[in-house]
Amino acid sequence: MALRILTGIITVGPPRGEATIRFEPHGLASADSTATTVSELKAIGGSGRFTATPAKFVALRELGIQTFNVNAVFGLADNFSEALKVGDSITRDELRITWDAAADLSKPFIRVLPREISYMVIGNVPD
Repeated sequence: MALRILTGIITVGPPRGEATIRFEPHGLASADSTATTVSELKAIGGSGRFTATPAKFVALRELGIQTFNVNAVFGLADNFSEALKVGDSITRDELRITWDAAADLSKPFIRVLPREISYMVIGNVPD
């Protein structure tokens, strides 16, 4: 068995979306927006299909946050917060990454915007 390590950075287009990274050949298989791209693709070690579901690590690399004190603007008692959700699933052939930072339209002064998501996939491939 040989070890294979794949890494890359997804530049996020819209505030809500998904991208699928294929492993062989390593690259962007699909995205739900043409503004979503993958860069800095690296492959270290062996090649070929993973022998089992590989390990993965997915993380926000760059995040834009804009918040305003709604109380100061409108004299309201509530301060609001917005959540950013990043999800992923993996098989022997691909990694699917999702994100959701869509603004709540009832809270127009809060924006959480993902800009980049990085990933690493590590597993065994045949010699």
